[in-house]
Amino acid sequence: MWTGAKIKDGYGRIMINKKSVLVHRYSAEAYFGPFDPDLCVLHSCDVPNCVNPLHLRLGDRKDNMADAIARNRIPNQQKVSCLRGHALDEDNVYVTPKGHRQCKQCRNIRTIAYRERKKASHGIHAR
Repeated sequence: MWTGAKIKDGYGRIMINKKSVLVHRYSAEAYFGPFDPDLCVLHSCDVPNCVNPLHLRLGDRKDNMADAIARNRIPNQQKVSCLRGHALDEDNVYVTPKGHRQCKQCRNIRTIAYRERKKASHGIHAR
């Protein structure tokens, strides 16, 4: 377990060459070798300050989000309705490429409002 400096989510942090580095990523690189910086380092133990390379594995953002969902670590995962009161059921939830849940009805409302604003601004410039 990392006992040094941590960020607010509990992940260990060190400074290397005047750059802040997450310790679990540093541990993974020391164990696995250099890897794509876009990859995530996932904890099988689900302990943010763990630096044991046997508890770490590499994955993409989708893997990281699926892991977080499976471990019930997404604060909004338990919500059954959006802020406007629409049901967040299987038919009304859009999952973004990054794994975030969005209300489809609210997305449609935002899209229509955006198109209306864009149409109005083009009308002003056309005069």
